Amino acid sequence: MKNPSISVTILANSAQNIRLLVQGQLIMKNAPLVKKELINALNSSENIALVLKNIVKADLGVLQLLIGLQKSAALLGKTLTLDIELTHNIHSVILSSGLEKILIPNSKLQLNGIY
Repeated sequence: MKNPSISVTILANSAQNIRLLVQGQLIMKNAPLVKKELINALNSSENIALVLKNIVKADLGVLQLLIGLQKSAALLGKTLTLDIELTHNIHSVILSSGLEKILIPNSKLQLNGIY
């Protein structure tokens, strides 16, 4: 899926495993495109690895979408791994929203930037 402000690229795909790379702006304008790709991944594989890299902007709505994906995967007995490269701004959004309790314990996080 390509959009000037977001891209979702399938890095690996099989019936058991799918690895998606999401880059760009995780904002509500892009939420329908991101949601479509995440639902496709959830429906097609048992293990979903979501790599968030080069995220230049994020808002609470799209972060909530990721939490919804975590809950859906758990209900379906599937595995979801988040590999998030955080910038200072994205880290601040997660912390100020209180979502670190949900996103961070279930993620492999790489902090990118100076705090």
